[in-house]
Amino acid sequence: MLGVLALLTVVVHARCLLFAVINAVCTLVRAFSFAFAGLRAARRTHDQMLEVVLRCPIGYLDALPPGRMLNRSVRCLMPCRCCTGQVV
Repeated sequence: MLGVLALLTVVVHARCLLFAVINAVCTLVRAFSFAFAGLRAARRTHDQMLEVVLRCPIGYLDALPPGRMLNRSVRCLMPCRCCTGQVV
């Protein structure tokens, strides 16, 4: 009877260890996928903003001081930087 109880305990511990390993792998995959998706979204947003600024008419760029345009673009990107943990 004692041997069966010891075997059952080993099986339960093995299942708990397997569950812990699977949980750790899933957590790592989730963390890296969120980081990758955040960087991809930031890169895409930056590329789209740069394309819009470069394709706008020259008169629009002459009418606005460069500081105001820079402030607007930085303000739009602030939530992205806060989510990724980057400090400017």
